[in-house]
Amino acid sequence: MVNIFLIQKTGADNPLFGIDVGSASAPTFADLDGDGDLDAIIGETFGTLKYYRNTGTVTAPVYTKQTGTANPFNGIDIGLNSNPTFADLDGDGDLDAIIGERFGTLKYYRNTGTVTAPAYAEQTGTANPFNGIDIGSNSAPILADLDGDGDLDAIIGELDGTLKYYRNTGTVTAPVYAEQTGTANPFNGINIGSNSKPTFADLDGDGDLDVIVGESYGNLNYYRNTGTVTAPVYTIGTANPFNGINIGGNSAPSLADLDGDGNLDVIIGAVDGTLNYFQSLLLVAITQTGGNTQVTEGGATDSYAVILNDQPIANVVITFKGGTQLSTNVTTLTFTPANWNIAQTVIVTAINDTIGEGSHRGVITATSSSNDSRFNTILIDPIQVTIADNDLPTSSRIYVAQTGTANPFNSIDLKSDRTPTFVDLDGDGDLDAIVGALDGNLNYYKNTGSSTAPVYTEQTGTANPFNVINVGFYSAPTFADLDGDGDLDAIIGESFGNLNYYKNTGSSTAPVYTEQIGKANPFNGIDVKPFEDNFSKPILADIDDDGDLDAIIGTNDGTLNYYKNTGSSAAPIYTVQTGTANPFNEIDTGSNSAPSLADLDGDGDLDAIVGKNDG
Repeated sequence: MVNIFLIQKTGADNPLFGIDVGSASAPTFADLDGDGDLDAIIGETFGTLKYYRNTGTVTAPVYTKQTGTANPFNGIDIGLNSNPTFADLDGDGDLDAIIGERFGTLKYYRNTGTVTAPAYAEQTGTANPFNGIDIGSNSAPILADLDGDGDLDAIIGELDGTLKYYRNTGTVTAPVYAEQTGTANPFNGINIGSNSKPTFADLDGDGDLDVIVGESYGNLNYYRNTGTVTAPVYTIGTANPFNGINIGGNSAPSLADLDGDGNLDVIIGAVDGTLNYFQSLLLVAITQTGGNTQVTEGGATDSYAVILNDQPIANVVITFKGGTQLSTNVTTLTFTPANWNIAQTVIVTAINDTIGEGSHRGVITATSSSNDSRFNTILIDPIQVTIADNDLPTSSRIYVAQTGTANPFNSIDLKSDRTPTFVDLDGDGDLDAIVGALDGNLNYYKNTGSSTAPVYTEQTGTANPFNVINVGFYSAPTFADLDGDGDLDAIIGESFGNLNYYKNTGSSTAPVYTEQIGKANPFNGIDVKPFEDNFSKPILADIDDDGDLDAIIGTNDGTLNYYKNTGSSAAPIYTVQTGTANPFNEIDTGSNSAPSLADLDGDGDLDAIVGKNDG
């Protein structure tokens, strides 16, 4: 179930109050001036585009109408019933405009300006990738990556209430749109009556795109993607979070985070030309003390508060699990129709193990159960916890090579060009070994001993969760919880400088690794090779101490590339940092840099140990 609760805001509580474009308002939101907040662009009956610049902030928007030359759409008139959407269709880093209209075609206006000062020039004929598309009447386009190949496909609502699907068979920078019909159209069979107006978002938090469709009678129809990122299947059900919303006629939904709380709010255009605003709140809200949760093995604890944002009609039980790294003072909290709005506190303690991990991360997952269907099995964001280690070596520690039976790897022959890493893959509290290889495979050695006396036993066939994975040549694995679900995902470097991402779709004790491609891979587009044939050797760590994991990547030329996570712990976005913004900028091992991070001197921060070609 979706963990959202919609509250309609009216009057001064609606930041879009007072906006009236006449009739048939069709809003969309984008940062047109490059100042980091969302501006409003609104289509209307007579075919123009109204532009309201956000002169407020990310969390408190103020929408101010721009006219004349201050409106980059000044002079654009597509005839009747303008329905705008925005996307970077030519891959130049700024937003282009695609506009549906009364007679069913799509107009394309390329941004020939910049990110901060857009200028829109109509593209016609073969310069318009939508040239020749005509869905009949009242085209309402939206662009999204429906097949997970990293480029944008087109989904178009129309007068007859169906949804047309045009798959991008071209590229990110040179799209080619081919209509998909029958079973090749995942919306085949969907008909909401008339004037379908679609928009997309991951409403159920499962990593794929669900669809919300407006229509003539003012309702919002919700179709959940019960398929996958690459093969969507859209299913209507009783759990419609927009149930009960009706704005009168011609609902034109847009989803955007207008209050900066991380949740998508719902803005709906209407037949009367106004904009309806529904603020999105979490049904179950968790507030971390000080904005984050930090604990120490054998030392400091931390806490967070849990509360409901709406009154249930039955008891709601929230259950917490801390995995192998964390424990909580309570495993369940119960909210009743009487105490639902009284916050309850959970105290978090780190499990005091004997493994020297340095500063590391743990996750507390939460699930709900209730006879109130709105609160039953809803998706609650996991709590990310930073754990300080108390098993760190002191600065005076001396490392002595162990040979023979004192070396737990003594009987393992890894040949050449192997890249090992150690994580607790089966959730039994000790470290297992996963080893990359020249042939692109991953070898898995399960620790069948203990955390203090390891015994490594190779797992093959179906006992090896990486059995069918092959990335080509020189696989270099590392592991982290990239999607915030409490288990370890795999990130694998390889000989061509890319990073392959395999999401753990199993559990923390029985992992199943599923490759993610296109936009589902947060490392999509990263290529560290400065020349042909290079090796990417990644590790992940919180370098900037902002609570999420950044990426450090060793390369064939001996340097270290640094990609800062500018997204979040559960939805990372990796942005390359160069020059002085890269703390590893001065490191050059000559060739084949292979980084690792640990607190070697016991001062509480991460030191870098970098392997190189000569061993």
